[in-house]
Amino acid sequence: DGEIVYRAQIETSQPFPHLESIEFTLSPTWQPRVLRMTSEHEKGKATYEGQAVEGRWEIEIVDGQGKATHYGFPYDKHTELDDLSPIFNIVTFQRLGLSPGHNREIQVIYMEPMVFTPKWAAQLYSRSDDEVIKVSAGEYVARHYRYRSLDKGWESDM
Repeated sequence: DGEIVYRAQIETSQPFPHLESIEFTLSPTWQPRVLRMTSEHEKGKATYEGQAVEGRWEIEIVDGQGKATHYGFPYDKHTELDDLSPIFNIVTFQRLGLSPGHNREIQVIYMEPMVFTPKWAAQLYSRSDDEVIKVSAGEYVARHYRYRSLDKGWESDM
C-alpha cells in the first residue's frame, strides 16, 4: 500500500561496543506505524517493538535477561519518535515540513540507547536557509536543518 520502510544497522563503540538494528515502517504520509529495534552487546540483547494501535503507541521491550516490559503512550498524527539514529530526525523533519527560517518545539517519545526505555522528551527542530550547490551533474538545493534536545542541551546540524 505504498508504505515506507527504513532499515539500518549501527555498529559503535560508545558507550561500549554494540550493534543496533532498526526497521521503521511508515505510512505513505510518513506516519509511524511499526518500529522494531535490537541492541546486541556483551551484556546481552535487548529488543523493542512499538506500533500504533487505536490512538496509542504500544511498546514491548525485552531486556537482556528475557524480561518483557510493556508501555503505552497517547499517540496521534503529531506524535514523533526518537532514538540516537539520525533516521528519526530525517522522518521528523519530513513530517514537520518546516519552511526556511522556521522552527518548531515538539514532544517526542524518546528511546534510551541500548535499553530502549521510552520517555517523553522536548526537542526543537529548525530549518535555516536553503543553499544551491553546484556539482558536475548540475545543481541541487541543500536544505539545512538543526536539531536540539531541550532536555539535554545537545544539538546537531543536519
